[in-house]
Amino acid sequence: MKKISEAEMEIMEIIWNHSKPLTTKEIMSLIPENQWKITTVLTLISRLIDKGFLNAEKKGRNHLYSHIISKNDYRKLYTKNFLNEIHKGSIKSFFAALYSDEEICQNDLDELKAILDKRGDSNR
Repeated sequence: MKKISEAEMEIMEIIWNHSKPLTTKEIMSLIPENQWKITTVLTLISRLIDKGFLNAEKKGRNHLYSHIISKNDYRKLYTKNFLNEIHKGSIKSFFAALYSDEEICQNDLDELKAILDKRGDSNR
């Protein structure tokens, strides 16, 4: 899976947050004022289409942009890639890194244990 840059992620967040496809004009209206020019937005959209994250459908004089991959599916893929690249696929290594730096509080550990217990119960 190709990674999404920070700027591309801003475009994806706008599109993910809307249930209907958006035009370039609608996307521009949802970007903080004077952040980017139209050419920058069109370049970002083009990159996202090339990477397989966005679909463009011509409707009259406009293009309608919609996501191909959901935010949840992207998170899953990105997380799996991160685990594989940084921790060689080891969830234990990931949590050990967080735990050793005290990034995980007891409340988080309790929530994770509850998730694991629930998953364990459904696999029996």
